[in-house]
Amino acid sequence: MQNPMQQAEQPTIDLDLPELKARLYYVFCPAFHGATLFSALLNNHSKITSLGETIPRRRFENGMCSCKKKIKNCEFWQSAYRTSDLDKFVQEDSWIPYYPRIIQPVSANLANQILNLVMLGMTIPFKHYIWNLSYKVYREYYESYVDFVNFIVSRNQSSVFIDGGKQGFRPIFIQSFSRSQIPAKLIHLTRRPHDYVYSYAKVYPYLSKAFSMKMRSRNDIIAFAAKKWLSVHRKVLNLKKFILDENYYSMRYEDLCQDPNHFLAKTLRFLDVEYENLQQPVIYPEKFHLIGSQSIQKHGFDGVIKLSTHTADLSTEEIKIIDRITQPFSARFGYV
Repeated sequence: MQNPMQQAEQPTIDLDLPELKARLYYVFCPAFHGATLFSALLNNHSKITSLGETIPRRRFENGMCSCKKKIKNCEFWQSAYRTSDLDKFVQEDSWIPYYPRIIQPVSANLANQILNLVMLGMTIPFKHYIWNLSYKVYREYYESYVDFVNFIVSRNQSSVFIDGGKQGFRPIFIQSFSRSQIPAKLIHLTRRPHDYVYSYAKVYPYLSKAFSMKMRSRNDIIAFAAKKWLSVHRKVLNLKKFILDENYYSMRYEDLCQDPNHFLAKTLRFLDVEYENLQQPVIYPEKFHLIGSQSIQKHGFDGVIKLSTHTADLSTEEIKIIDRITQPFSARFGYV
């Protein structure tokens, strides 16, 4: 009787995987952490393409691209869709799904997610061989993502691609499936939890209506948002366990706003590109197709960076709730 490793080694993974035409990096953070602002700044570099949330979702195709057109009418996004042949994922919510479809039907999303995460964990003992258990599906997923990135970087003549989709499965899967030929390189953005919780609580009534969420009391919303801040940052640090230390870079939103030139220069060193002055209005309008911040989508990007703080808008009780819940990581990130 074969052991699981022997079973997983049949068949052998091909070595003729499509080549990625740019270095790949991923931005991770919760919402309201300045990720779209950061993306707009990086997109001002001649060799970098950074597109905010990066992978459109089908139910938001009526939403706006930063070029002022709806995603469904934006030639940039529609060309990327057609060239990457993403009709194969037409039943999925995202153009490139969060997880390969191992379990059918689409109604089994949770089971499919759990199975993929289990498979990801099994890469520790079994390495890339684990993907052989459903090789055709995983190869199709891998190739679709690489084709998508390659189209965009070729169009923009970029040597660096920044994926801001914040999907934890994808970077580790791409790293594993490619046998570390495409290593996972993470940029981790942090922000003071008080400002995140304030922003989340402000939009909560709209979120609860849009997603049929149960309305909560003000203190419950504050606690819920604080736990969400903690949970997302914990997930990012868990991803860090799968990568080399030199492939992880952490930056605080407050530091970027207070000394943008210094911290953008540090970021460019991490991305291994030459320094260019990024703190300007949009330099390359032909690649300004960001998805994310409604402010940037509606008003464009003028190069101005403003630090907004909201601790004074929270009550003493609310601050105590936030501090109690987020303390394990807020102190780690330098927020006291």
